[in-house]
This record gives sequence, structure tokens and C-alpha cells, in this order.
Amino acid sequence: MSRAVRDAAKSTNKDVELELTGSETELDNNIIQQISDPLVHLVRNAVAHGIEHSNDRAATGKPATGKIMLRAYHRGNHIYIEVEDDGRGIDYQRVKQSAIERGLVSVETADRLTERDMREMLFHPGFSTAPTKSELAGRGVGLDVVRANLNALNGEIEIQSVTGQGTKFTLKVPLTLIISPALFVRCGSTNFALPLAVVEEIRRLRADEIEDVGGKLLTKVRDVVTEVIRLDTYLGLPPLEPVNGFFRMVVANAGNHQIGLVVEEVLGKDEIVIKNLGEYLRRVKLFPGTTIAPDGSLILLIDLNRMVAVEPADHRPLQASASAARIFAPGSAAVARGTIPSEAIDRVEQERVIVVADDSISVRKFVGRMLEKNGYRVKLAADGLEAAELVSQHGCHLIITDLEMPRMTGYELMVQMRQSPSTRRIPVMVVTSRAGAKHRDRAMKEGASAFLTKPVQEDQLIAAVEQVMGTETPRPAAPVA
Repeated sequence: MSRAVRDAAKSTNKDVELELTGSETELDNNIIQQISDPLVHLVRNAVAHGIEHSNDRAATGKPATGKIMLRAYHRGNHIYIEVEDDGRGIDYQRVKQSAIERGLVSVETADRLTERDMREMLFHPGFSTAPTKSELAGRGVGLDVVRANLNALNGEIEIQSVTGQGTKFTLKVPLTLIISPALFVRCGSTNFALPLAVVEEIRRLRADEIEDVGGKLLTKVRDVVTEVIRLDTYLGLPPLEPVNGFFRMVVANAGNHQIGLVVEEVLGKDEIVIKNLGEYLRRVKLFPGTTIAPDGSLILLIDLNRMVAVEPADHRPLQASASAARIFAPGSAAVARGTIPSEAIDRVEQERVIVVADDSISVRKFVGRMLEKNGYRVKLAADGLEAAELVSQHGCHLIITDLEMPRMTGYELMVQMRQSPSTRRIPVMVVTSRAGAKHRDRAMKEGASAFLTKPVQEDQLIAAVEQVMGTETPRPAAPVA
């Protein structure tokens, strides 16, 4: 990174220094390879777009030498990497003007854009505010690629900027193939891992030091009121008994809370490689990942933030339910049976299918990734005709479409959907850069259930999807015979 800053500063004739924090933070080599190029781009971007020339900085009372700060740290179940500069910040007027010139928004829509909307605009493919092209800026290749690389890791990127003071990019990477120090604990016959970064101390706790206040167990740790969570009770495991009158408690930070996690035994600490649970167990939120013990067994990593946020649920063992007999098939007697803690597994909702139609491959993949991240199954189409074929073959719960596409437009797609008895009940959402009233009016006339303008934000998109699908049947329309 030092060389990237040095080379960029030299080519732009600027004085810039790099400040590193958290260089000891470790990542799996796989992730390093995928984020190294985005990091270099962000650093070069900070020099080209953020840091001012020495004379300009002096005129505003800043030190002549600009500063870029690169930080890495571990918080909860994520690795955070920040690239911050003390430069000029984002010129929102220039962003707005560039968006209008590129036809991304109309003049009327541009006036309604918030600063957050304009920061999101920077991720649009080909977008640039640089007045001229250079080796470092103005080529329109950049932040969209950075976001694509982060999305491939199920990561996120966020921008904060204050005009005249600087800009900060924050990369958030989940604990997937990440090397992390962990504390191993045991409860019953099961071992678990806790991120060591959130652990404050390990101490003994007398049973009479625990007070039940309104159904919540509390104690005091160094004069701080601390919630006590018994892992055995939370997971529905056999109850723990105090040893010589004491429980073993791990004091840890969970978000803004200090908690005391009561376990049977603390086994020690070590560095582990954390892997996610895979596609089929992605709804098991309490355990964000797993690691492999030396004996080949799997150890689940506990998300303490999730544990605090979600109240323990019904602890009745699975065998007690009327449907248990159907789960244990004949011939499975050789397999050891046990109880599954019901609160550790979220209810599996039926997966809903959404067809996304857009002739821009980057846009449809971007929208698709946002939907998949929120639990939807997505099928992508390059135009209305391909979308109609997908609906005919597979059915779906919702169609999200652009308006202007080759072969079949979004308008034509909506007309075709409304003409068929098997598809007329499928709701259609429009996501388009055509923000004019005439486009909205025509789309709503053709049967659109919602109309959003690009660039669309994730929370805006998901809120609209949930609203549109909330009144719809959860069963997809049957394929056309």
C-alpha cells in the first residue's frame, strides 16, 4: 500500500503520507487476493479525488501533507477495513451534475436526491466525476468493481464523507475463511467457539450472585450490571450444576452490552480458520460459522450479538412433537438421536423466487445479489422475452423489470403477463432510470405494483419487495403447460 500511495502521489504531484493501523489483523489468503485490488484502487482513488494539492490545503488551514489512514480490525463476526483521507470530501453538486449528464436521473429527480443517494451513485458502472481522464481517474472503472469484489465475499462497502474534511470507505467482510483467535468452551458434550476479541475475562460465579429480575438473570461484574446467559438453558441442553458452589462464566461484549455466558468448562484458546455453514444452513443465524477441531469434529462459532438480540424460544425436544416419527425413517436406528435446540434454528420460510429482467448485466447481477442476500432465490433475464420464458418454465412470485430492453420491453412484458390466466396474479415491480412522470404513469397503467428509479438502494428495494409480496400467495404461479 505504501508504494501505491507513493506512486499515486508522485503522478499527481501531491504530498501524501500513509498511516497504518491494525497491520497484525490476519485474513485468509483467499480473501486477501480478492480484496487487494479493491484496496489499492481505494487508496489511489483517495489520492486522485480526495487529497488536495499543498497550496489548496494551506488555503483552508490544513497541513500541506495530506493523510490517508488504512485501518483493519476485528469486531464481532466481521473484519472491518477502513480507507480514510483528510481531503476535500465528496462534491455532491458535481455528482448530481454528472448523473444528469449521463442520463442516470432527470433534472427533477436529481433535485430530490439525498447525499446518501448520491454516494450510492458513485457505484454505478462507468460513473466518474473527474473532468479529464488520467492514469488514476476519469476512466469510469472503479467503485462498481470494488463493490462486485466485496459482494462475491458476501461483504459490504459503505461511504461516509464530509465536504471539506474528507471521505471514509469502510469494507465489511464476514467471518468466512477468516483466521481469528477464538476461545473454546464446552457445555454438556458439545464444544463451541467464541471470538476472542469480544472476551473480557473468565471468572467463577456463585449461584447466589445471580438475581432473577423480571425473568432476566443479572449479576455484577466489577460494579457493572451484567446479564447472565446460561448456555445450557439457552440451547436446551442438560442443566449444568455448580462445581464446589461455583459456575464458570465468560464475560464478553455483545454489541453495546456486557454479558456473562455460563458454560461448563473453558477449554483454552487458539487461532482458527472460520468457514460459513453453507447454503443449506444459511438461516441458522446463531452460528455464523464453524471450524474443524484437531480430531476432525466440527466446532460451532457462537454469535453473541445474535444471542442477546433473540430471546430463547421453546425448548421442547424434537422427539416430543407429533411429526417426529416421520423424521426418523425405518433403518435409521444406528444413527444416534438427540434433541435439536429449537431456538438455534430459525423457522425456514418457503423460498420465494424473483425474476429480474434488465439488459445491463451489471445492474441485474447487482439487484440479484441484494435479493439473494435477503433470502430470495433469483433468476436473471437479459430482456422481457427471456423473463417471460423463465416465468413460463418455472413460475415465480415476483418480476422486477427495467422498462427499455431489446426484443421485449418492460411495458410489453407486463401486458403479456396480464393476458395469461396463469401469470396475471404475479406482481411486477419496475426499476428504471426513466424517472419521468409519463414513464411512471404508463408503467402503473400496465399493471406495475411498484415503481423505483435507479440507482436503487438495498433497503429501498427490499422494503418495496416485502410490501408488494406481503399480500401475495407464497406459492409461485404454476409454469405454463
